[in-house]
Amino acid sequence: MILVAPLEPRQSALKFWWVALGLLFACFPFALAADDGSSDRSRFGQRVAGLYLAVDPDGSHVFSIDADGQFTYMESPQFTGFSGGPAFSNELGTWRRVGRRSLIATSLHLGYWQDGSAFTGTTVLRRTFEFAPGFRSLKVTCTGTAYAPGVDPFDPQAQSTSSFVCPERGFRRIPAGS
Repeated sequence: MILVAPLEPRQSALKFWWVALGLLFACFPFALAADDGSSDRSRFGQRVAGLYLAVDPDGSHVFSIDADGQFTYMESPQFTGFSGGPAFSNELGTWRRVGRRSLIATSLHLGYWQDGSAFTGTTVLRRTFEFAPGFRSLKVTCTGTAYAPGVDPFDPQAQSTSSFVCPERGFRRIPAGS
């Protein structure tokens, strides 16, 4: 049996602080390694998440940004096409932060003849979003590249059928519960 003499109260408190300080320094590197910046991305995603609307002479445009990086875009001319061209589906895609108040989204839409008789191919759209202070409104610019049926648009060797630049649009956030 080992006998241990009781510590004086001052010695006990000092020993406690040394042990606590040792544990803090032992765990600190693990806490730093766990911070991969995802918390910053999450906070940004929560700031930009929402439903946005633009109303132009050619129709309405609505998109949704999800906090987790998903993106959905719809526009009213999709069923008739622009200037009598092929119609197209809603766009689905993802986004990533590229600046303090900006992000880039890459999305796909599927083209088809207005009567639904034939698939005309896939279009990749890349949009840049520049949010105003307060994140209640933004400007969106867009470029698109169209590919024929059967062509993987993400294949580095893929040949596009056309490229275009979308007009810049201003959007406003629709408040939740409106």
